[in-house]
Amino acid sequence: MSASATLTSKGSGTVSCAAVISGSGTISVDGVLAATITAQASLGSGGAVLYTPTTTETSVQTASSSVSWGDVATISASEFTGGEDYLILCSANVGNLSSTSTLNHFKMIHGSTDFVGSSKVVESHNASEPSDVYGYMTKFTQPATPEDIKFQFKGSNTQADSISIIAMPLASLTENTDYFFNEDDDSASPTSHGTSYSSFASVSFTPTNNNDDWLVIANPTVRVDSTADNYLYSIKHGTDDRPYFSHEGEDVGENSTTILSRVFTLSSASSQTFAVQGKDDSTGI
Repeated sequence: MSASATLTSKGSGTVSCAAVISGSGTISVDGVLAATITAQASLGSGGAVLYTPTTTETSVQTASSSVSWGDVATISASEFTGGEDYLILCSANVGNLSSTSTLNHFKMIHGSTDFVGSSKVVESHNASEPSDVYGYMTKFTQPATPEDIKFQFKGSNTQADSISIIAMPLASLTENTDYFFNEDDDSASPTSHGTSYSSFASVSFTPTNNNDDWLVIANPTVRVDSTADNYLYSIKHGTDDRPYFSHEGEDVGENSTTILSRVFTLSSASSQTFAVQGKDDSTGI
């Protein structure tokens, strides 16, 4: 496993960081004023209203090259503030137009630099439509001169659609109060799985209030080196290990990045720990 991360965030309705609901309001996304929110909607303990750079691409995109990376979706550098932290989230439906034996490549970049752990290399399960899911999360500090954030792909007839990139600004929120983040980056020398769950990235904290809702997002990245075993990942909280997934590699050249997420209602103002856990269903992967 490499570059797994967890983000624990308080609230409901937002997918990237702390969101305590308190008071009515409106949301502006990409400069377009959304409908007035009838429910209460302040973000974070300070009630900040945040401009959130986003981009979406809903039509199917097909790669033009099997060797050169092509841009699929972009948030322009002009949408960002230099020196500020952002939680970056990307999701997409991915696959191949004509083959179930071709490796398809996907990644995220800032400027011309790859985001660590963002590479997904996968064989398509179905040639009639994108049949797999790309999911990536990271906490990123824009340089003094902001950079574009892009989702890219390459491969013969590689496809992607329903692409969404969200960059949630964190500057108006308080880390370790409004949100918690931790990353376990061993991409240079990935940790081999065992057949029992091991914890990788984790966050621990004591909530201020009982019965608050917390959004937890986990993002493991996996190198596949066996097609005979399943790799399994879950969000672990006490005795609860849901959500989880189990997936078998189709090619030893694959690399997987996936998002797991869930809202937890924490009924006790005592210490809470959330962890990304991973294992294999048999020895060898």
